[in-house]
Amino acid sequence: MGLEKLHDAHTREWEHLFVGRQRELAAVDQWLATAQAPTCVFSVTGMGGIGKSTLVRQIVERARRAGATAVWIDGRACTRTPAGFLQCLLTVLDVGPELAQAPRRVAAFVRAAGPRTVWCVDNYEELEALDGWFREGFLAELPTRGHLVVLASRQRLLEGWHTNPVWRKRVRAFPLEPFSRAEAREYLRRAGVREQNIEHLVRQTGGLPLALSVAADAYTRRAPLGAVVGEAAMEVVSANLLREVAGEELARVLDVLACVPEADAEMLGRVLGKPVPLRLLVALTRLSFVQPTATGFRLHEVAQRFLMAELRQRDPAQFRRTRRRVVAVLLERLAEASPAARGAIAAALLAVCADALPSVASYAILSATPLGPIRAAQKDDLPVLLQLLRGWGRQPFLLDEPEAYARLLTRLVHDFPESCRVVAGSDGRPAGFLCAVLLSRETVACLDAVAPGALERHLPDEYKHLASLAPEHADTYLALMLGRDLYHKEYTSQELVGLSIRDGLAHLGEGTRALVGGTNPDLVRLLSGLGFVPYVSTLKAPGAAGVPGPASANGRDSAAVSARHKPRDGAGLQAGPERLFVLDLRDGRFGPWVVSLLQVVDGPGADFVSRTLVPLSELRRLLLALHDADAWRSSPLPAVLGWEPDALREQLLRMVTGRGPLPPPLTDYDRAVLEGAAWRGLSPVAAAAQLHVSRATYYRHLERAVKRLHQALTNPLAFHSPTDRRSAHK
Repeated sequence: MGLEKLHDAHTREWEHLFVGRQRELAAVDQWLATAQAPTCVFSVTGMGGIGKSTLVRQIVERARRAGATAVWIDGRACTRTPAGFLQCLLTVLDVGPELAQAPRRVAAFVRAAGPRTVWCVDNYEELEALDGWFREGFLAELPTRGHLVVLASRQRLLEGWHTNPVWRKRVRAFPLEPFSRAEAREYLRRAGVREQNIEHLVRQTGGLPLALSVAADAYTRRAPLGAVVGEAAMEVVSANLLREVAGEELARVLDVLACVPEADAEMLGRVLGKPVPLRLLVALTRLSFVQPTATGFRLHEVAQRFLMAELRQRDPAQFRRTRRRVVAVLLERLAEASPAARGAIAAALLAVCADALPSVASYAILSATPLGPIRAAQKDDLPVLLQLLRGWGRQPFLLDEPEAYARLLTRLVHDFPESCRVVAGSDGRPAGFLCAVLLSRETVACLDAVAPGALERHLPDEYKHLASLAPEHADTYLALMLGRDLYHKEYTSQELVGLSIRDGLAHLGEGTRALVGGTNPDLVRLLSGLGFVPYVSTLKAPGAAGVPGPASANGRDSAAVSARHKPRDGAGLQAGPERLFVLDLRDGRFGPWVVSLLQVVDGPGADFVSRTLVPLSELRRLLLALHDADAWRSSPLPAVLGWEPDALREQLLRMVTGRGPLPPPLTDYDRAVLEGAAWRGLSPVAAAAQLHVSRATYYRHLERAVKRLHQALTNPLAFHSPTDRRSAHK
C-alpha cells in the first residue's frame, strides 16, 4: 500500500472543515448527475471573506470525482486581455504542443477540455474588462450541453448577462450568506475549539467564514482570542475587503449606509452634502454586500456591523457627524409622514441610535441586532408563544389569575394580532414577544372580557374615558406581557427583551404614550433611563372622565379600588396595582426624546449638528405653553439645546416681553407676534386685529416668527446656552 499523496491529505483535512452551502452544492450535484445537462452559468457572489473561493474549490473536487473535467482559473492571475486569459488556460489544460504554438483559437481550448467540463473562474470581478468577450467570444463556443460555468465574484454580474436573450435563461444566481449559528458552531467544533469558547466566537464573528477561520486559528495557536478576532478580523474584513472592492468613490456612501438601516438616493445626497451620481448608484447595486430594496439600499447586516465598527474606530468624529445628519433627515421625514408611515421611520431612528438607548445588562440590551424579522403575531405562532409565556416571571400588567395570561394572549393573537410583536430567530420561528395594546373601546372590552376589573384597577381615573374611546383617537399603549426563550441558540434572554422593548418604543413615533408597570427593580431602572416618569392621570376622577385636570392614579380613589380587588390568598401576587410609569411622546415629542438620548453618548458636539434636530412642532407647542412650567420640564427639548427647562423658559419669557436681548434673525415685529401668542395668550382673531392684519396673514407671520426663533436657538453664536458659555470659557 503506497503512501498517501500530500494533495489527498490536504483535501481530506480541508473537507473535514467544510460546512454549509447545501443549496449551492445540491445544484452542482444535480447538474453533475444529469446526463446531457444543459450548459449554464452559476453566479456565486458575496462579500470578501464569505467563502466563495472555498466553495469553488469544493465544486472542483466534486466535478473531478464525478468524472468531469474541472478547470479552475484565478482571475487575479490573468492578464486582462483575451490572449492573457487563454494563456492561463494553457497552464491548466492538458493540450498538445500544436495548440500552444498555434494562434489562440477558442474552439481548440473547448475541444481540449472535453465534452463534459466544469469551468470555474474565481475572482471574476478582476476580469470585468473582458466580460463582453468572455460571454460573446469564449462561452459562445461552448456546446449547448455538457458545460457548467461557475463565476465567483464580489460583485453581481453585469447587465449584459441579464439582457442577452440566450444567457439570461442559463444564468442562476447564488448569493452567499454568512454561516448560520448552527453552521458556525459546527465549523468551530471541527476546528478543535472547546465548547465553552464557541458561542463567544460565533457572536464576535457574525458567522463570517473568514473571521471564523481567524478565530479558530487564534484558538489553536493559543493567541488572545479577543485581540485577534476583534482587531484582525474586523480590519481585514471591513477595511481591506469591503472598502477595497467598493473603491474610493463609494467610500463615503458606505459610511452613510453603515449608520442607517436603509437609505435612498435623496438621503445619501443630503447626508453627503451633494447628490450621488447615477453611475455610482449603479455601481452600488453591483456590490455583493449591498442589497437594493424597493426604496433604496441597505448593507448586509454583517457588512454593516464591521463597517460601522471600523468607521467608529477610524474616525469617531466623522461617525458622529454622519449619524447626526442621518438622524436629521429621519426626523424631518417623521414630522412630514402620515401616521401609518411614522412607525417605520421611528424604528429606523432607534436603530441608528441603538447604542444611545440605555440598557440594564441583567434585564434588557436595547442595542442588540435582530437576526430575523420583528413582526406581528400569527395564529400559527400561538403554540410557541404560549410556551414562551411560561418562560417569563412577573408580568408588567398584573392579573389575579396567572392562567388568565394564556387566555388573554390567545384572544389578542386572534383579534388584535398587531398588539403582539414577535422577535423571530434567523429561522423565522418566534424567540420572544411583547404584547402592548393600543387602548380603545375594542381593546378595553377584550381585556375586560378576559380579566374583569384588571384595567380599572390599574387606571381607575382614566378607565371610563379609555373604554369609550374610538380606535382612531387612541393614543395610549399599555404593556401587558412578555415571553422569551430562555435557552435560545442565537439570542440571550437580555437581547430578546431589549429588541422587544425597542420595537415597542418605535410605536411611540406615531405620536403616542406608553404605560408600563414597574414589576421588576431592573425594569424600573431601565424605564427611568429611557425617560419614563411615575404615572399621573391626565384625567379627573372617574365621574368626570374625559375632562382635563390634574389627578393622581395613586390617590385615595385608586387605593379604594385596589382594596376591592385584592387577589385571593395563595395567588402569589402583590395586592393592588403595581406602580405605573409613563413615557408621553405625543405632540411631536418623539424626535426631541431621541435626540436627548443621543446627546448623552455623543455630547453637544463642536459642530452643533444636534441643535438642528430640534423639531419646530415641539418648539411651537412649548411656546404656546410658556406659562406652564411643568410642560417645559417634561419636554426633552431644553436638554437637547443644553439648557435647564426653567432657565430656558425664563430666557424666552424675558425675550418675548422685551426685557431680554433679541437674538438674530428675530425682529421687533417677530417679538410682538410671539408676545401675543405666547405671553398674552391672545386668540388668532384678537392677535390678528392687534397687528392690523388678516387672520391668514397672522398665521403666516406666526409661523415665520417661530422659524426664526428656531434658527436663533440652534445658532450657538446668536443664542448661547449655559453649555455654550462653559465651552467658550474653556
